[in-house]
Amino acid sequence: MVQASSVDRIDREYSALSLRDLLDAREQHHIHLMRQPNVVATAVGYYRIRKGDSPPGETPVRKGTGARTLANSEIRSYSWPAILVFVEAWEDAAEFSVKGKYDPDAIVPKTVYLADGRRIPVCVIEAPKELEGEPSPSDIRYPLNNIGSGNPLNISVQGRDHFATCACLVTDGHKTYALTNRHVTGSVGEEITSKLDGRDRRVGTAALLQETRALLSDVYPGWPGRSTFVNLDIGLVDIDNLDDWTARLHDGSVMGAMVDLSSVDFPLSLVGACVKGWGAASGLMEGEIQGLFYRYKSSGGFEYVADFFIGQRSAEEGSTFHTQPGDSGTLWLVEPDPVAPRRRKTVRNPGAWRPLAMQWGANRLYSALSARPQSYALATCLSTVCGRLDVDIVRDWNLDQPDTWGAVGHFSIATRAAAALSPGVPHLAALMKKNRHVIGPDDTTIESSEFKGMGDDAIVPLADVPDFYWKHGKQGHSRGMEGPNHFADMDQPGPHNGKTLLEKCIDSKGDPVPAEIDPAKWNAFYESVHDLSTVCCRSACGKSSTRW
Repeated sequence: MVQASSVDRIDREYSALSLRDLLDAREQHHIHLMRQPNVVATAVGYYRIRKGDSPPGETPVRKGTGARTLANSEIRSYSWPAILVFVEAWEDAAEFSVKGKYDPDAIVPKTVYLADGRRIPVCVIEAPKELEGEPSPSDIRYPLNNIGSGNPLNISVQGRDHFATCACLVTDGHKTYALTNRHVTGSVGEEITSKLDGRDRRVGTAALLQETRALLSDVYPGWPGRSTFVNLDIGLVDIDNLDDWTARLHDGSVMGAMVDLSSVDFPLSLVGACVKGWGAASGLMEGEIQGLFYRYKSSGGFEYVADFFIGQRSAEEGSTFHTQPGDSGTLWLVEPDPVAPRRRKTVRNPGAWRPLAMQWGANRLYSALSARPQSYALATCLSTVCGRLDVDIVRDWNLDQPDTWGAVGHFSIATRAAAALSPGVPHLAALMKKNRHVIGPDDTTIESSEFKGMGDDAIVPLADVPDFYWKHGKQGHSRGMEGPNHFADMDQPGPHNGKTLLEKCIDSKGDPVPAEIDPAKWNAFYESVHDLSTVCCRSACGKSSTRW
């Protein structure tokens, strides 16, 4: 029986360990750990317990033996901070002896020490890489009307077509860009395409702003790792036409505020938090952060790390997680109120999921016997991305930025016009009232939503059809001669000489007449003409009218 007092003592000793302490310990011992047989990578997080092991104080005591894997282990309430060491093959302790396969000193230690004597636990995990080729995505999901987070971006390189995922939209205050990986966008000016309404369309070009990597000590000042690179792989798409894009998530929801992380505020409790993302190849992916600062490669005297190591959710029975080629660029969002795994329950918290990271790669690890190989996403911290490029996330067209006209103006005027119809046209007023939901949304919806480009809606309120559908040929419908319609009814004839306001304001050569471009004269013109919403045709109500 495990004594509770022993567990309490260990918990008190280890609970004070911070993320910085773990990184310090790994930095000091990394060379030694990596020289041990079969070690392929390291990360920091919480000690993982085999799922069949009994909790402290429970009898009979059950303690599993054999390989500990990511699939057969989990983070529990009493898991303590630890360095995670990944090995290609699990070796029994007896093999590290005078008569065994390895020298006794070659075993991965259970504990390492900081300079002040504090102990840091080491958790060994078997995670060999799968040698078979990556599967090809079977279903690439292209949007109907507007491209956005989770949709495919295509590029042709050296005669071959590739695709990846759009993370989200960002802005530098002047222009709006699509965020994805640098290895997707390529060199400045390269064309990026996608499919809208089933047709291939150029949606933008590779922007100048992009980054491949940065020193960990530059990204996180004060942390150890002067010879360590954080992989960034950031690329921006300079968007051709913003009307082709939506700021919403793939499911139509609005993301919450970005999780802002830095060297002074990067909680270790993110390990074990539930995350989700939409990949262009895999669709919805639901995962769990299983490690931080995953050290996956050494080259030229430098180590390379990924901010987040994401895999399957260990607390959910039967949970699977798989990511595949084409998911690069996926935006990962963390549950609204992440709970430390030491206190985690299986109940998910309601609310808006918050953008946390952007995927740039994956590890595909062997799962033993006939089990499907498990994939693990490698992702870059999103607040680092925004800070390096000096951009902000666009969560919605009317959030976190000044209000603009757009569809908000179209809809608000349309709904008010329908409500302001004269009692003299009861049939028209009744018609508009009964169909107000297809003319424009109510004020509450307008104030709380975004309508840029209208997403993938099958039915678009009438007030926004001319701008976003007839002009651009969305869903196979187009009126090629449809011109600008923010024209103040300048084509309406006046009551005196029949001249329109436009004709009054230009001369025979088409040049403007400055004397006529005057607010007072424009107001006088509109006061002299009939309001089209208050007149009717003879057949509708039996009354005469000058114009319909």
